[in-house]
Amino acid sequence: MHIAAQMQHPEAVELLRKSGADHFLRACDGSTLLHCAINRSTKAAFLQYLVDEFPAFVDLSDSRGRTALHLAIGQCDPEALMPEDFGLKSQKNMKVH
Repeated sequence: MHIAAQMQHPEAVELLRKSGADHFLRACDGSTLLHCAINRSTKAAFLQYLVDEFPAFVDLSDSRGRTALHLAIGQCDPEALMPEDFGLKSQKNMKVH
């Protein structure tokens, strides 16, 4: 699923999810699907899909304590900051890393 997220393939993510893949499985650095998508130049529409389908990912931190919003801000990627629900759900996104 992480590779599908990195490659921005919502159809593959959905197929894997319906096949029983664990979408909460983390990469070795604690990254979620949303973190992996942010680490690429991801289109806002795909990020919005991930936020809509997996809203819990917004507040999850990687092993360094960074949420996906922290990664997007760190990359100064305006496309990654577009999803309207992104990053406003908890105080976790208020910490400076």
